[in-house]
Amino acid sequence: MMSPETRRFYTAYRLQTSVIPVYLLTALFFMLGWYFNPFIPGRAGTFLIDGVVLFVGISRLASLAGFLLSQVPRSIVEPDLQQAQKLAAALEPFDEGAIVSLVEIGKVPFLAAGGLTPTIWISSHSLARLGAEDLSCLMRHEGEHLRKGCSLAWWDFLWLLAWPLAWLFSSHAPMYAASAVMFAWAWLRLQGWLRWRDELRADRAAADACGRDNYARAMVRHLAEFETVPSSPLRRSRLAALGLSPAEIDGVLQD
Repeated sequence: MMSPETRRFYTAYRLQTSVIPVYLLTALFFMLGWYFNPFIPGRAGTFLIDGVVLFVGISRLASLAGFLLSQVPRSIVEPDLQQAQKLAAALEPFDEGAIVSLVEIGKVPFLAAGGLTPTIWISSHSLARLGAEDLSCLMRHEGEHLRKGCSLAWWDFLWLLAWPLAWLFSSHAPMYAASAVMFAWAWLRLQGWLRWRDELRADRAAADACGRDNYARAMVRHLAEFETVPSSPLRRSRLAALGLSPAEIDGVLQD
């Protein structure tokens, strides 16, 4: 069951890593699309901003800015001897070339990859409650996220829609503002779907590396604290995506 502490942490984490940067940058970007638009007569706009957005990838900067604003990077602690030995045992079977940072955020399950440098972040709570074999499987999952990196993808081009929308609604500022709000909403939905797809891809890579059953049990132990209802929809959906049958899923959840 999800504890109140876990719920509070992840509510703040989602606000900082998704909603706030996406909405703020969407508002900023649509303002630029309005005031510096080369398609609208009388505007002194150029295509320079288009190039900056295209090559920098504003969506990735939004995610990175949100992460840096979150509690995680400010909660790094040095592992004690026992914690360091457990981390070493978990990392021994593979080498992802990543830094592993231990964070103290209370009794909150947390395991993620990213940051300015290739880093796997793990909370002291998760390190204490998971075995070395489970941690090794879960870190393979995070290692897959690191291998994917932060390269540009086709959806980064969607930010360029601000320019034709500004031209279309150049004489209707309220409609342009409404389109910005709708765009931000659609962008958040898209980001949610893309994160889900990335999670499933990383699940399959980790399952191939350490065995499907081993990874399934490690994932279930980690995700158990995120479930708030007995039917376990989060764990069931992730296990089903690994190819487990309903009977196999019931068996894993009962272990």
